[in-house]
Amino acid sequence: MAAEGPATTDAPSEGAVDRGAPGADDDTGEPSHQTGHTVLVGYGQVGRIVAAGIKTDGGGLVVIEDSDHDVAAARAEGQADAAQVRSRVTEAQTAVADVQTRLAQLEMRAALPGRLDLPDTTALEGRFFARGDIIGHVLPEGVPVVRLAVPQTLAALVTRETRDIALRFAAAPDRVLPAEILRVVPAGGDVLPSPVLALDGGGPFATLPGGEGPLRAATQLFQLDLRLPVDAPRPAYGMRAHVRFAFAPKPLAVRIGREIRALFLRAFDV
Repeated sequence: MAAEGPATTDAPSEGAVDRGAPGADDDTGEPSHQTGHTVLVGYGQVGRIVAAGIKTDGGGLVVIEDSDHDVAAARAEGQADAAQVRSRVTEAQTAVADVQTRLAQLEMRAALPGRLDLPDTTALEGRFFARGDIIGHVLPEGVPVVRLAVPQTLAALVTRETRDIALRFAAAPDRVLPAEILRVVPAGGDVLPSPVLALDGGGPFATLPGGEGPLRAATQLFQLDLRLPVDAPRPAYGMRAHVRFAFAPKPLAVRIGREIRALFLRAFDV
């Protein structure tokens, strides 16, 4: 039995092709403006093999296909490829952000303004520093301050009977600088303010062996800060300073009594 009616076709009319308009089965509203890509006609079994090779080489691809089944397959594969690309872009952005964070951590900024003091600049070049290593010190602007440590037995003598203070830096022992007491640590302790005050550093104080953390002296110490003149040279951080105290003259009996008291304090480690 023959069917009646006009014959139909999926091919667009000649007028549609001439105008570049979409055909009857084409649901693309706008024409593609891609460049530098490969146009593949047909997405059957052979077309998919060819498309896989083009994508492996990193080339762009545009598929022309009339079969709804093959069009759906091409779109599904394209969406999967797009998801992979988005995932790779996200991974790359995460890696870039991680590198930027690490680079930012390599940049050191002081919390306070001042002058950077590096003990030995020649030893820093090409050297690796772990987190927490001390590279240098930022010295604040202003009058230099010297931290002094004396035995606890001399605390009262230094704070009450000092008449004059003279200071010499180890780097310039021929220059005598006047100084005055700026502040006094309220209570004594055994922590040395600097390693140069220990016996191993050339200082007068014996330290307790072993253990991590700050150096601890075998005897109780009394610490105070000395203020130097405004025009005094700026010493390097940690430089040794030699301090001489001049006390008010006292009768011999008072001085003997003071020494007996100091001997008593040392004997009982008070």
